[in-house]
Amino acid sequence: MIPVDELNNMVWASLAPSKIHGVGVHAIRDIKKGTRITNYNLNELTSARPFLFDEKMFGNLYPEIQNLILDRTLFYDSPTLIFYSPNAEVCLQSFMNHSDTPNSDGFVALQDIKQGEEITEDYRRVKEPHLLSKKHYRSLGI
Repeated sequence: MIPVDELNNMVWASLAPSKIHGVGVHAIRDIKKGTRITNYNLNELTSARPFLFDEKMFGNLYPEIQNLILDRTLFYDSPTLIFYSPNAEVCLQSFMNHSDTPNSDGFVALQDIKQGEEITEDYRRVKEPHLLSKKHYRSLGI
């Protein structure tokens, strides 16, 4: 896959203040049902590779993705722009808030999600949470 297409097809969300609790994951553009929201989980973050773009390639990224990268990266005066995917900088799923009516399963959109909408998951659907997580969820009333 061409690196520009790869980023345009895998970066859908960013962290932002949440009305539910603290910080949450929010769509930076409309997401169709069935779309994989992030290509990284905690196990995959360590294998993230850098992208090497020139200015023309960078200009072909969706503006929302360009802004995420520019918010996080200081480019030096060089013909090559080096950066990591915004998805590789944090595990988005770690910041997804709980909802009894989630719009994702933590990775894939369960319904269409509008730009700016918070992306949520149902913590109760985690296959087998650790005892520490179970106790914490109970303290939250989940």
